[in-house]
Amino acid sequence: MERISVNIVSTWEHCSQIVTGFCMLEKNSGGGYELKINCSKDMKKENPDNIAIVIVEYKGKIIIYDLMDGYQNISEISKFLKKSDFYFKRSYSNEKNKMILCQDQLYKMYPLGMNYMITCKGNPYVKENLRSILFRLRGDMPKSYFTCDKFECPVVYKQKNNMEISFFTRLWEGKEFSNINNTRIEIIRKLKSMYGKQFVGGIRDSSVARLIAPDLIVSKQYSERSRYLKRLKNTDICIGTTGLHDSTGWKTAEYVALGKAIICEPLKYSVPGNFFAGENYLEFSTAEACIDAVQRLLSNPDFVYQMKLNNLLYYYQYLKPDIMIKRTLDIVDAYQ
Repeated sequence: MERISVNIVSTWEHCSQIVTGFCMLEKNSGGGYELKINCSKDMKKENPDNIAIVIVEYKGKIIIYDLMDGYQNISEISKFLKKSDFYFKRSYSNEKNKMILCQDQLYKMYPLGMNYMITCKGNPYVKENLRSILFRLRGDMPKSYFTCDKFECPVVYKQKNNMEISFFTRLWEGKEFSNINNTRIEIIRKLKSMYGKQFVGGIRDSSVARLIAPDLIVSKQYSERSRYLKRLKNTDICIGTTGLHDSTGWKTAEYVALGKAIICEPLKYSVPGNFFAGENYLEFSTAEACIDAVQRLLSNPDFVYQMKLNNLLYYYQYLKPDIMIKRTLDIVDAYQ
């Protein structure tokens, strides 16, 4: 039996995926792993900037799981990279790795893969408490609800006229985001105009949304996450956009877990395994290119079905939390 110590040193929910993966791995290992989860009593000392990391001890090695959106804290990345034996980074770029202060340590760094909020029983990030009870009383689901089975669903073949297109997004405050906001608004307006009831989507309620696109704000029926997921299970083509710091957003990972055909902006960061444009997703950089991609998929139901299968296969080979963690431990084991 291999003992694993998982040390929680960050409050970021991004880290829940890693803890979930270790909990699932222990449960499914048939006694092969013994897990101990430690919640730091002094996070400010161990992780002063509260960057999204999990520190794991395994076979005498220190493994860092970095769930940050990008490279926004180079000094902290460099510090923890020096402390680690293996460093798995969600937003991984060979080009941006050149900014890291300790270039002689880069051999320790590997791409981790996509990130999304997922949990399981025993995950301390999502303990049931008074707040979660209140969520349930008002008809919302607490974070503890979002386990793997809430995402996993069979892939269904549909003809063109029966396919549903989905694009739920948000707008950002600040002049620097005006182009991004305008593109998102344009895409939604065109999809609503061209596809009517075949399209479901809109913009999350916010002060900037009320100011520049109040007619596109979606109701709570779609913005609450459990209702959103139930609707997505019936959707065929899902549109995603780049997250903060050029990250691959949570929605893209959710689309993969759900086994959907994906249209998204070009991915800026590397992921492990076979995840390619033209096979797992179609790219767009403008509103016109997005609409063209939608039309391409709608005109070819066989292509849509194959893309769904490709993404579901990728989920079971690389993204499912216990599979993601087992892959990283296999890399560590290979150097023992």
